[in-house]
Amino acid sequence: MKKLYALFFAFGMLLAINVQGQNNNDPDVTVKIADKEAYANTNVLIPVYMDATDALTDSEGVCSFEFGMSFNAGVLDFVGFHSATIDVSEFPEGTIDSAPGYLVFNWENNNANIIGDVTLFYIEFEYSGGSSPIAFDAGVGDIDAIEISRCDDAIPHNAEFIDGSISELIRPIPVSQWALFIGFGLIGIFIVIRAIRIF
Repeated sequence: MKKLYALFFAFGMLLAINVQGQNNNDPDVTVKIADKEAYANTNVLIPVYMDATDALTDSEGVCSFEFGMSFNAGVLDFVGFHSATIDVSEFPEGTIDSAPGYLVFNWENNNANIIGDVTLFYIEFEYSGGSSPIAFDAGVGDIDAIEISRCDDAIPHNAEFIDGSISELIRPIPVSQWALFIGFGLIGIFIVIRAIRIF
């Protein structure tokens, strides 16, 4: 009888482990747009990262992706792309500027096989100041999905896409201007003291 109970217990444990594995929705790839702080009226580089260190094998590397990206066109003006792990010359013509405030990405290279924790590429903007989300967007141009796919069978990964943002840094007052502020401050104090004495 004890052997029968042990057999049922072992079977129950195996069933529970199997169900848990089937319900595991943890992403095997994370793609993230960086959060950035910058001074107004400067050019900024926004990295796009991929973290696939935990679940990918050599046969499951990334060879393609498609997604749209949206941002506030009153804050950011697209300039261009810069290569990192991906050679941005491989981006199809027409990738950029599908509309003001939108970008379209549709990249494929069957020899890429990208794995690990990497910077995919950089986006350069002219930044006029203020704040803006920089968000993954499936409703841009002819993009109807946000996907990053495997090399071996082109099946989309179970991926998480994390939006980024930009916000403004306040420029410090230059040391050369401190004397001017101090001078005006002393003049103001002198005027107040004189007024008190008069009244």
